[in-house]
Amino acid sequence: MESIDSNSVEKVECLDRISNLPDPILGHILSYLPTKNSVATSILSTRWRNLFPFGVPPINIDLDDSLLLHPKKNESNSTSTSFVDFVDKLFLKTLSHVPCVRDMILICAKNYGDAKINFWVCAALHRKVQNLLLQSFVSNSTLFFHNLDGCKTLSKLQLGKNFDLCIPENFTLPNLKSLRLDHLVFYQVESVHELLDGCPMLVHLLIYGCDWEDLETLYIHCPFLEDLFIEECSDESACDLSINAPKLVGLIYRGYVPVSYYVDNFKSLVVAYIDVGPSPQQLENALEEDKEDGEEYWYFDGSVAKLVNACSSVKKLYLSNISIGALERSSLPLPTFHNLIELTLGCMGISGWRLLARLLQSAPKLENLKIVKGYNEYEGDFSTIESSHPSLPVCLELHLKKIEFHDFNALDDEIKLVEYLLKNGNVLERMNFDSFPYESLSILKRFVMFPRRSKTCQILLTEELITEDGWTGFEKRMTMMKEINDNKAKLLKMRAEIASLKQERIAMEQKLMAMEQMRHAITSTEACMATPSNQFSSSNVDTQKLRVGALVSIRSMSDSSLIVATGSIYELDPSVKVGEQLLGQNWCGVSIRFSIECEEKLPRPYSFFKTIGDAVGHTVAWPCQSVVVIED
Repeated sequence: MESIDSNSVEKVECLDRISNLPDPILGHILSYLPTKNSVATSILSTRWRNLFPFGVPPINIDLDDSLLLHPKKNESNSTSTSFVDFVDKLFLKTLSHVPCVRDMILICAKNYGDAKINFWVCAALHRKVQNLLLQSFVSNSTLFFHNLDGCKTLSKLQLGKNFDLCIPENFTLPNLKSLRLDHLVFYQVESVHELLDGCPMLVHLLIYGCDWEDLETLYIHCPFLEDLFIEECSDESACDLSINAPKLVGLIYRGYVPVSYYVDNFKSLVVAYIDVGPSPQQLENALEEDKEDGEEYWYFDGSVAKLVNACSSVKKLYLSNISIGALERSSLPLPTFHNLIELTLGCMGISGWRLLARLLQSAPKLENLKIVKGYNEYEGDFSTIESSHPSLPVCLELHLKKIEFHDFNALDDEIKLVEYLLKNGNVLERMNFDSFPYESLSILKRFVMFPRRSKTCQILLTEELITEDGWTGFEKRMTMMKEINDNKAKLLKMRAEIASLKQERIAMEQKLMAMEQMRHAITSTEACMATPSNQFSSSNVDTQKLRVGALVSIRSMSDSSLIVATGSIYELDPSVKVGEQLLGQNWCGVSIRFSIECEEKLPRPYSFFKTIGDAVGHTVAWPCQSVVVIED
């Protein structure tokens, strides 16, 4: 067998495999880093020096002034200057010959002036940027939209935070397909309409946390819009909402209900997520108009009902708790959801019980029913379902296949609902409970005993099948799971106790070591005392050995043969205060480490320190003639 050369092994181990990757792959990896970090890799070696701007398209630029290479250097002026110089050099030199930039992210936490930000945006537009994200944390930053006007390469635009949008008349972004407006304030009322009207090819629109206080009606008229997301707009922005989107497929609306809806061409809508209701400000305004108690809700409840009615063509529908309440109180009838196959309901209060009966009647093709949160404890709620169903809903007869219960509480009315659905679900295939109170597990046994109209229906707990024959095994498994969880808790408690015992053992060992040192010191001192010349008296004490830091034994003032503590010399200067008075001649400051006679009184008590036991860890004054050096 041939021997392996150790030098070759070292060369293999030291081989830089990353640097040997082709430029396009390295550039692709670096493109996921913020631009400043990507550029910083050029100092690693000559191999990395010319990688940025990655050599091959597409090029992505990510500029964020909060991502500093040296975060400890937080002086605001130098940081701002460094960032401006870096971005200017990036566009004027590094990217001067780059024809195309795919993505540009610009996030500014500091104020660089509107002119500078707009200059950087123009530089990106000059390089045919396709996706642009701009975010400013500086109040009243102005983005000059005339720089964007007519840009044919821009397909995705995200505007965030504090930009004041100055949008000229007849503004257009002819190929923009995705637009996100994030926490913007539209001081010029018509700016939002100029922006939306200037994007004829818009497909995705997201409006998040925006404020248009003086706007009477928000018009969203986009012939190619497919996805619309509106969330958490200011409660002072209550206005009419007019939507005309003939190709709209998905709608997510979360927040405060508009004053009124004008909706056209929702026939292509497939998915709708509705979580809207009156804001506190809207309710306060309604109460100020001296409406009768309860009537202030009806006005806004009617607006929610209009929106849900406009979504009657959907296949998948989510209704939150507040929207359920508005629908149940509204006098408007529910539409027939001819295409609805999946219905998800939020937290079920008393309104949810009442509305569930109407929804089952209004959704003849419903296949999946999901209740996200458990029911509130309103006794007799199930009676609303029984009284509302003079005839069996069509969906139970023909289509309902799957029912999911989340946060099931095993209340009496809930159990009755389960029994009703099992009894009448003609094609029901599965009923799943994602959670169940452990103390109510016996109720599951009742569920498997309930009569089922569907012979193929399965009952599952967290996707585990429960059958009458297999109940004993299931019950044992659940009991074992509980025992396992209990044992885990006990194990954690034992580990904590073991850790505490280890700390106590370490402390005891340290104490024993200190006592051994003290015993050695006592033995050494007693050996010295055997010679008459070493008797402790004021006439023959040798204080020459006393020095700062020396380990010493401390003798009792009343009995020079009794060691009361051990410690070390802390101070010998007579002019220094120890305690509350000057040390003086023939006295030393001793730091007490270990006390032997805890009740021995201090010759100079001060503050809370009266005895040797009180002074452990502190410095006290003691006569030099009663202090003996243990080791030189």
